[in-house]
Amino acid sequence: LYLIEREGYRLCRLEIPSWDPHREDLTIIGNDLDSYTLKVSTADATSYYALDATNYTLLSSLQVDHPERAMPGLHFTSRLDGWVKPRLD
Repeated sequence: LYLIEREGYRLCRLEIPSWDPHREDLTIIGNDLDSYTLKVSTADATSYYALDATNYTLLSSLQVDHPERAMPGLHFTSRLDGWVKPRLD
């Protein structure tokens, strides 16, 4: 992932491992004084990267895994009847 600076239009590589625009969402939050925060989200996890605002080096990172949204054993249909309702095995 690269950034184009306002002054001089210099191309700068950001120090994050990777970003796939087809599979991942990207949010950039910054204050132009001391740091930027990049949030990269997938269906499975969200990664946060803190970058120095002057040279774009990686200051810190954090990955938060998303727990499975499904509850084990929970079903809503059955072969035995035509009703749709919560069922536990």
